[in-house]
Order: sequence, then structure tokens, then C-alpha cells
Amino acid sequence: MRVKFLPQNIEHEINPNESVLELAKRTGIFIKSICGGLPSCSECRVKVVAGEHNIIPPNFKEKSLIGSAYFIDHSRLSCQIRCMGDVTVDLTEQVAKEHAQPASKKPRMPMRSRKDQPRSSAPRHQFKPPSTEKKEGDGGGDENAS
Repeated sequence: MRVKFLPQNIEHEINPNESVLELAKRTGIFIKSICGGLPSCSECRVKVVAGEHNIIPPNFKEKSLIGSAYFIDHSRLSCQIRCMGDVTVDLTEQVAKEHAQPASKKPRMPMRSRKDQPRSSAPRHQFKPPSTEKKEGDGGGDENAS
């Protein structure tokens, strides 16, 4: 079984039970995925342009993520595509994602874990237990009652 990636025009052999997303990662082809194949993000969307009869139809979860795009342009989530024969997928949308770099976004600094942050010598919270001393007029009754 082979998967052909367009517009790169690259073909790779796919292993049984391997998703197209897994194949792409294994062979160094960019397909954006935030969820890592759960599926929950729909970022790994691709268009199946040939061999649709060689893949299992989308399940309910996948259809709910891609919506009507499945019926309109044969979009599928690459993390859910398992092949039973040769397939050709169009990665034009993925190529655009790879080259899109928002100008307004600056590279983020990696977050430091709490243990790496410097400790202040002052305590963060000071707990003051309630006083057990009775104050004047704290007899539990009405002070004006005589």
C-alpha cells in the first residue's frame, strides 16, 4: 500500500494500521497536528483526491470535527485515515500552514516550572490562628438585656 502526497508528488509505503499522519511524521512530511491524533483539533485535515474506496469512511467523531467539508471536498483528518490500498492526498492546505508565520507573534520563551523559579525569602502567606481570648462583652447574650 502506498500513499502519494501532493503537491510534493512524493510516495511512501504505509504500514498496516498506520495513519497517514503517522506516516507523514515518520517520513518528515509536514502535517500540522495539535492534538497528536486523538482526534480533537482538526488541524491535520487533508483532501483525499484518489483512492477514497481504499480507506474506511469517517466515524462520528471525525465527521463532527470536519463537518460538511467531508461531503463537499472529501476532506479527512489524516490522523484517522487508515489505508487498505493506494491513496493520494492533497496537502496544499498543510503547505500553507507550514509557511504561514504571523508577523505579530514573537517567539515565546519556554515556561519555567515552579521548582525553577527563584524563591522569595518572605513567606507567601501568613496564617494567623483565631484568638481564643474572650473580649469584653463576649458573653454570648445580649449586652443590653438586664
